Amino acid sequence: MIFDFDGTIADSHDYLADLSLRSLAEHNITSARDIVRELIGLPTRERFTKHGASGTQLDNATETFSKLHAESTYEDVPLIKGFVPWIHSFPEATKWILSAAPEHTIHTYLSQHQLSDTFQEIISIHRDGHGDKSYEARRRVKNELNTMNCRDIWYFGDEISDLQAAGYIGAISFLLHNRSNHHLRYMADFSICDYADLPAGTPSPPNHGTGIARQYIADTQSNMRSLSTGALAQLADAVIQTVTSKGVVYLAGNGGCHSIAEHFATDLRRVFSSVGSGALLHILGSNNSTVSAFGNDLNWESALRDELIPILKRPDLLLVLSTSGCSPNLLLAEQCARQFGTRAIAMTPSLVTDGGSVTRLAPLSEDLLAVSCHVVSRLIRHRLINVIAGPTLKQVSSQDRTRGSH
Repeated sequence: MIFDFDGTIADSHDYLADLSLRSLAEHNITSARDIVRELIGLPTRERFTKHGASGTQLDNATETFSKLHAESTYEDVPLIKGFVPWIHSFPEATKWILSAAPEHTIHTYLSQHQLSDTFQEIISIHRDGHGDKSYEARRRVKNELNTMNCRDIWYFGDEISDLQAAGYIGAISFLLHNRSNHHLRYMADFSICDYADLPAGTPSPPNHGTGIARQYIADTQSNMRSLSTGALAQLADAVIQTVTSKGVVYLAGNGGCHSIAEHFATDLRRVFSSVGSGALLHILGSNNSTVSAFGNDLNWESALRDELIPILKRPDLLLVLSTSGCSPNLLLAEQCARQFGTRAIAMTPSLVTDGGSVTRLAPLSEDLLAVSCHVVSRLIRHRLINVIAGPTLKQVSSQDRTRGSH
């Protein structure tokens, strides 16, 4: 068994959020606690960048957090529910910790909870805010496991780097899911809230076969019920306002989210054309020649932003679709729009952001993102047919449509 530490053994997200707020405040960076809490699990530099830190300020804030983290004793941090009785039900199993938390902090915490003798090895990758579980550590773990001839390897974690490490060493992955990592649930072999979800001493992971399908469907249904209809209605109004103002709606996403953006654009074209109007829509990254030229000649992370800069106008709208909310190319495109004074709305896990405002949406898998887009399309159609007069829409002239490419 291999365990991450923060969020997997120690229920430390609130504690790390407090350390983050202290580190940011020391360098005159302000951010709401709930936003700081949502981003726990990402590398420190990436988190602090999303809070507005940059340059020397970012370096100093990251260094401050690393220092505070290294000095932490986690004195009042509880264990994840059910961990002790469950881990003690496997007295013969080999147990390791592979974590980016400081080794001193891990040893101190385990000692406080009488768990020092539970783990045979602790591998600490104190990353000082950079990167994730290092390749060297993964390779070391894999080589050692190969010499042990383990029949089953279970890997418990709460971050994407944990799932990647599990895949690299050929382990069965267990995700300790929380409100910050719902988008990772279906990348893991199994997803649990805490160790009380697992039978003690079970010889194999639970919920094989149809149980996984049932869990997937139940989770999706539950999250669908928690979607914020108010936030989706605001998004629909923003699209209508942009189109009726002769602006272009730009959409951006990666991978499956890019496909959803294309589908969303198709739905929007059909909705507006059904009432005798046209919608100006442009999907960033849809022209392979353009995006590969910007990526190859300049920088892949800035390719979408560089595509957007020469065509963006103030009345336009940028919609960013993302199940992670942390893709650098999407963040740069969104930042570019805001700096230009153009409205930008990001549909990301648990949040719909529009400027500085934050609205709870739901943990977004690709399924829920697609459903959200369908809901927005229906809301727009309803408003166009029942609320907004047709002549208002028809004022969008044919020559203006050339601003949006298909």
